[in-house]
Amino acid sequence: MKGEEIKKLRQEIATAEKDLENKKKILIEAEDACDHDWEKPVFKPKIIPAYDIPDRSRGSDYSGPLHVQEQEIPRWFQTCTKCGLTLMTEEYAESERETTRTPVFRKRH
Repeated sequence: MKGEEIKKLRQEIATAEKDLENKKKILIEAEDACDHDWEKPVFKPKIIPAYDIPDRSRGSDYSGPLHVQEQEIPRWFQTCTKCGLTLMTEEYAESERETTRTPVFRKRH
């Protein structure tokens, strides 16, 4: 590529990045203005697979390898039927008397 072609390509990328940022702002404004009609939250836990931590001890400080069990992080998804906005949360409210968990969705702004 010649120098002029490289400069033109940089300019096109900069223009595209500005256009993308403007479209993101317009989308956020449209989502914020939407009178959301939320679907029922769907529970989809995040699974962190089990893994092993190798032994890194030296001399008399031997501890051996460590096995870390699979972890399940509770999270919910809900989607607006009008604009398609999807919210996800990994937080939950848990009552001492109830064994069910209820999702806590935060506002975006």
